[in-house]
Amino acid sequence: MRSGCNSAASSVTVYVLSPREVSEACSSSNGGCYRSSGDLIVVRGPTVRGNIDRETVLAHEYAHHIANNRNNPPWDAAAWGPKRWATDMNVCRRVASHAAFPGAEDPKHYPLNPGEGWAGAYAFANGYQFSDVFYRSFPNKRAKALIKQDAIHPWAGDTTRTLMHTVGRGRTTRTNVSTPLDGTLHLRLNGPKGSVLQLKLSIGNTVVKTAKANSPNQRIDYPVCGNRQFAVVVSAIRGSGSYKLVMKRP
Repeated sequence: MRSGCNSAASSVTVYVLSPREVSEACSSSNGGCYRSSGDLIVVRGPTVRGNIDRETVLAHEYAHHIANNRNNPPWDAAAWGPKRWATDMNVCRRVASHAAFPGAEDPKHYPLNPGEGWAGAYAFANGYQFSDVFYRSFPNKRAKALIKQDAIHPWAGDTTRTLMHTVGRGRTTRTNVSTPLDGTLHLRLNGPKGSVLQLKLSIGNTVVKTAKANSPNQRIDYPVCGNRQFAVVVSAIRGSGSYKLVMKRP
């Protein structure tokens, strides 16, 4: 099987069993399954379901193994898919609009399970049969590139940016921040002693969150769900001087 991985997702055990044994091991009549508790893939073959071959099922189940060894906070990558792919597929917004159902196993919602969508897309991107309807169409060139990145170069975590600004009483500073990936945007503000600052987060000209306390030190944690650009606004209600703004973005 052609597959990209790193050491975090390279160790997996594969069992090729009879149809009866697979049904018992997987609690279903499907052609195989992945058991995360033991990093175990079970398949039957050579043809396991209709015209779907064993190698396609192996690639699909191995994709589940990859996702199980990836991080996509605040969500579970095994259920939502890895960070870059899930962002590109708008999984967050699709879940919010009841158009995607992470972890769903029932027949009605299984085709809209992004964890299964990731697995089907990974198999296709590696040259195997396409057996998934989550996409509504075949993965394009961009999607294939992101699948490869998630498999070979796992998302390493939030990116931190620290800024120092000076603000005077009654004045406001505005800092734009791009958010290329879905997740959570964390803001931490530390101002001069004795000052009263106000921290706000905006999308365009619309304020989406205001820090609760009017004090020198404030924080905002805000979900990034499809929005690629924010503005951080700091106003001095009382006092003046330099402040430090720490921004952590996915």
